[in-house]
Amino acid sequence: MRFGGSGWKPGSRRDRRRGRTPDRSTERGADRVFILILAAFGLLALGLVLVIGFLST
Repeated sequence: MRFGGSGWKPGSRRDRRRGRTPDRSTERGADRVFILILAAFGLLALGLVLVIGFLST
């Protein structure tokens, strides 16, 4: 039994091609969002380290 074609298998590439535009632009957007999220987490981590450092002194 295939679980309703829920898309958890590598065989779902056909389903991706069907009814969608090429994902190059969306992949670029996802990369930008991912980089922005990473940068935000990095800044948060730095801020926390600085705040803890100032409070501990």
